[in-house]
Amino acid sequence: VLEAFAASPTIRLSADGAARQLAALGYRDASAARTAVAELTTGLSRRSRLMRQTLPLMLDWISESPDPDLGLEQLRLLVAATADHAQLVATLRDTPIAAERLCHILGSSRLLGKLLDRIPEMLPVLGDDQALAATVTRDMLVGRAVHAVSTRPNRARQLRALRRFVQGRLVRTAVRDLLGLADMPTVGRELADTADAAAQAALTIATDHTRSDSRYRTLPEIPFSVIAMGKWGAQELNYASDIDVLFVYDTPTGTDPDLTRSYANQIAAGFVAALADVTADGIAYRVDTDLRPEGRNGPLARSLDSYAAYYDRWAATWEYQSLIKARPAAGDPTLGAAFITLITPHVYPETLPPDTIRNIRTMKARIEHERLPHDAAFHLKLGPGGLTDIEFFTQLLQLRHGGREPALRTEGTIPALKELARAGILTAEQAYTMISAYRFCARVRNRLYLQLGKPADALPTDGVQGVRLGRSLGYEEAPRSALREEYRRLTRRARRLVETGFYHDSMR
Repeated sequence: VLEAFAASPTIRLSADGAARQLAALGYRDASAARTAVAELTTGLSRRSRLMRQTLPLMLDWISESPDPDLGLEQLRLLVAATADHAQLVATLRDTPIAAERLCHILGSSRLLGKLLDRIPEMLPVLGDDQALAATVTRDMLVGRAVHAVSTRPNRARQLRALRRFVQGRLVRTAVRDLLGLADMPTVGRELADTADAAAQAALTIATDHTRSDSRYRTLPEIPFSVIAMGKWGAQELNYASDIDVLFVYDTPTGTDPDLTRSYANQIAAGFVAALADVTADGIAYRVDTDLRPEGRNGPLARSLDSYAAYYDRWAATWEYQSLIKARPAAGDPTLGAAFITLITPHVYPETLPPDTIRNIRTMKARIEHERLPHDAAFHLKLGPGGLTDIEFFTQLLQLRHGGREPALRTEGTIPALKELARAGILTAEQAYTMISAYRFCARVRNRLYLQLGKPADALPTDGVQGVRLGRSLGYEEAPRSALREEYRRLTRRARRLVETGFYHDSMR
């Protein structure tokens, strides 16, 4: 029946007949589906002839994806957006597993629908498990990103190359995620590695542009380092994340400190613009610089000595806590290492003062009171036992014991929980409880973003969206209910540990 339906460019079935057949395959909007099929199969082109042959099977594959209507519409858009159909036609004709995977991806992610013009680059490897699993190291990515911008003749072309690089990497990571070839920690690390590479490329653009200013041509090389913070620094970046950043520089002996300060802040501003300026290709990243000393009232970049003075005298508890995740990501590696050496005694004192412990607990309680949504029952980030609970729990233990246990001085939440277990501060079961809840919430939050194409922090209240999310995550039987039950089971266990180990001193 489907072959007869798809073979006719004019779709000769009655509207009711087409609707019944499409509904049987799981398509909810029969009119839109019929229009898409007609557009894909009408005409005398090689592409249209191939689609008439392959569409019946592809409709079946798409029907097995979480959102068949989205999948079919995005297939139509992909075909329309692909200027050269040779690769697409060859993939659909010669590599059935690649075509099947393409159907699954298109029916799983509205985000990838926004990046359709990047998908053809993935087509040759969709059917090649070895190519999809191939390791691309951070250093390789940095080299590719810097080369991409360095070979462009002007800033506009550089910004385009940088955005295309980031988008291409996002597509590859999302494809591996959706196909089950990358788990939550791997996704976070890949996204962070991409951000590291983009940061080095952005720094190259900013440095070249600033050096062209006649005021700075006589300056010697100024050491400058980009410090990744937050989830970027922890290498637990998610698809929707901003990148949090600090900028540090050093003033060479004999160099005018005012001119150096001006130059470094120009570099920092150029770095932010290279990543966050809106162009025809969008942005590379949203960049958040508010974790710097004095926040928005402070300079973008500070010298190493200026950071030392600030952290010695004026820093608040939350600033020391945020530095747990500080990691040099781009620029001068020696200066980056010096920055980490500078902050370590402030972040990990031999003994954490009781006032600091009280401040951290008070800050967490304030977040629960002021930022927790009215219905937080299924909130992945702020809900009881969610991501924020687990991060505060872990960071307080790191701050309390990191002065005596150097292995705890790690940026990532999951590695820190594992080290807390190795040190005997948590039992293996307690660490497993927190890691399981953290991985679950982070994975579901990532999948929500891929599904919706926009940030979302809670399980959907809409029943259809909930079913689609559950199916996307592998829950086959009663997917919405099964997903919610898994959320309850994992987060309740995590919350019990937070209540005993964060707000009270039950841990060693």
